[in-house]
Amino acid sequence: MGNLPTEGYPLCDLGTIARLRGRFDEALQHLQAALDLMRQRGDRPGEGHVLSELGVLHHRMGQPQEAVELIEAAIAIGRDIGDKGLESEALNRGAEALLALGRLDDAVNRHQSALDLSRTAGDRYEQARALDGIACAWHAAGQEAEARDVWQEALGHFSDMGVPEADTVRNRLAAMDDPRP
Repeated sequence: MGNLPTEGYPLCDLGTIARLRGRFDEALQHLQAALDLMRQRGDRPGEGHVLSELGVLHHRMGQPQEAVELIEAAIAIGRDIGDKGLESEALNRGAEALLALGRLDDAVNRHQSALDLSRTAGDRYEQARALDGIACAWHAAGQEAEARDVWQEALGHFSDMGVPEADTVRNRLAAMDDPRP
């Protein structure tokens, strides 16, 4: 249709879908094209969202350091433009990459920042993601009781929203109760 101001958004969506399907090269092409369009158009929220998506892609590709750098740029854009949704989403995504790098304290701090911000903004989904992430970090650190309590809280949010992440958290809690190694 020749509508360049909005063309970057479906390209980003195509990149996300390709990532979810494990087609990383295709995802990278779509996301890079989306990023180029967002920058050409001066669409800062779109640019931040695509940078965050690129960060997730690099994380999934086993490149957590690159993921952290891309997501840091998305966080900065969110702060610059006052987009709390973008910022809290990117903080959670960045924390996941930090956890993959074994930087547990940094991951917890990022998730806590996302939790605080999303509570202020009233974003229950990002609150639940932050809680889940904090629990994952505590679990990785061997703090099982703390992880269980926080996962219970995350499960409540996810269940209330009726999102599939509730099943993921239920499975994590069930695995903690499973006596098998």
